Amino acid sequence: MIDTAWHYRLFFSVDIENSTSFKYSKIFKAKDDSRDVKSADWQWGAVFRDFFDSFIDAFFTKNRKNIQDQKPNGIDFHELEIWKFLGDEIIFVVDITDVRAVLWHVYAFKNAIKFYNGIENKGKDNLRCKGTIWGAGFPINNFPLGSKDTTSEDDFIQKKNEILKREYVGANIDAGFRLTKFSSPRNMVVSIEVAYFLSMSWNSQKGNDATEDKCFPKMKYSGMKILKGIFFNNPYPVFFVDLQYQVPPFEDHWLGLERECQPDEIIDFCKHYFDKATFFSTPFIADDKSGVCGTVPQELEDRRQKLIEGLKQDYDFKATCDGTENVDSSGIDERFASLEN
Repeated sequence: MIDTAWHYRLFFSVDIENSTSFKYSKIFKAKDDSRDVKSADWQWGAVFRDFFDSFIDAFFTKNRKNIQDQKPNGIDFHELEIWKFLGDEIIFVVDITDVRAVLWHVYAFKNAIKFYNGIENKGKDNLRCKGTIWGAGFPINNFPLGSKDTTSEDDFIQKKNEILKREYVGANIDAGFRLTKFSSPRNMVVSIEVAYFLSMSWNSQKGNDATEDKCFPKMKYSGMKILKGIFFNNPYPVFFVDLQYQVPPFEDHWLGLERECQPDEIIDFCKHYFDKATFFSTPFIADDKSGVCGTVPQELEDRRQKLIEGLKQDYDFKATCDGTENVDSSGIDERFASLEN
């Protein structure tokens, strides 16, 4: 069953910087008997196991604390989930139904990275992690693959269907993976949609008790970059949250990195970009509980309705091919009724 309801999801990617060179240095050293081999060199995989354990625990703990702390403010939160593991990369996903939640998810991810690269990283081969955050709206431009309805009892088919239920494809998903190459332990890259929602989230909460002891994340702009094969190779604006990891004195001054982007500036920039870029539209969170970003552009709603109609026609066609020409059309309508809401 394909979910055609409006959804907005944030994706959080974290992996270890220079992990490949670290692995090969340990493997080569362990294979060469002429070198001084320490017992730890045979256990390099444990470093990655510890990274998975400690980072996941830190992110989930910090995120849940934020959710608990913000309950009195009526923010609608959803729990983080682990989407997938890609080698030493961990990707998390969370549904967003309230733009105010974006700020607190970003705080949690930022603090988890700083935790691992700081206290947790001491004595661990000086490995550091780096993170990227991007967003994607569904079901237009990005698509949840879903799985075919089946009564198969075959274990392989059942496992395949379970995987497909949690699989997403689309332009924003592809862009997010490409953005990861610009991240570093200092620079936590965020997509333009996340920069926009983060700024809108801050503006809707600043001055409240929720943010009195917080500050807007140190956002900076690194210019327009080509994301190979994405958006017709048009330049894409790259923002990052500066974690200020191991910053030597005067370095920011020399590099001209002292300038931070303010929320109102980011919102104005993003709105201009969304308006001018033919492959973008202003992102939204349908039925945003905060009432700030809930407007669905009519042209996108029209496209969603066409998608639903197309799926209905596809179902009719498959039913005919299966020799079930006399399918009760009311049953088909009932099956898709929930998709239209």
